[in-house]
Amino acid sequence: CSDDSATNRNPSSSSFEQTQEIEILQRRIKDLKWEVSRMKPKVPTVDGRQMVLYKDGLWYHDVKLEPFTGRAVEKFENGSWKGEVSFFEGKKDGVERYWYPNAQISTETQWLEGRKNGFETRWNTQGKMTSRKLFHRDEKADK
Repeated sequence: CSDDSATNRNPSSSSFEQTQEIEILQRRIKDLKWEVSRMKPKVPTVDGRQMVLYKDGLWYHDVKLEPFTGRAVEKFENGSWKGEVSFFEGKKDGVERYWYPNAQISTETQWLEGRKNGFETRWNTQGKMTSRKLFHRDEKADK
């Protein structure tokens, strides 16, 4: 009751032909990985513990003199994710996420130009959603 065509597309292919096909596919994979790496945005990623919120309301990385653009990340001692936040010109912009030590997501908030804009979702340590609020420019929106 087995379908040999599913496991071996061309049973008449020689091992040489199969080896050539594998090499071609491996080159294609390598080329695609290169293309994906070129398409990823080149943003700096820094240790979130070095981020500083100044009196001007903007976030800076360590003691640099310009508002930070990039991503700040933190991990627990065991290497699992603790948090990640995206910034543009010193303001939260993009997605902010935090996790529990058990690697379960805790909070996810969407930001635009330093204001909550989109959903803020919270989960308990077992992964059950406990709240979901919609914001528009820092104000709670009606769904």
